[in-house]
Amino acid sequence: AGASSHDGYAEVVCGRGAEKVLENAELSRILEDDELILFRVPPGFDAAVLHGVELSIDADETVVGEHGRYAMRPVPQCETACMLPAFPSREQGRWVTSRPFSAQFAVAMRQ
Repeated sequence: AGASSHDGYAEVVCGRGAEKVLENAELSRILEDDELILFRVPPGFDAAVLHGVELSIDADETVVGEHGRYAMRPVPQCETACMLPAFPSREQGRWVTSRPFSAQFAVAMRQ
């Protein structure tokens, strides 16, 4: 999951390694007007290739990755309707939920 911010992105790693959360992903760094966007990627996919990629909400897919092997596609909002992002909070000493994701994209191999 990513949270856009005026000074860059906060990145949260899910699944294996979820216990290792980057310092800038703390809830206190997410501002009121930041959009929370969920990116689903395949295991072993290097998320660094997404740096600088411009997405159009209206596009069916955006080609990403080395040699255009992958495509990033928008995912219907209904798939994340029941999901709430959670971020660590030093003030509360625990993980706390935040507002819903504003968009979701999935990376998959192109056919």
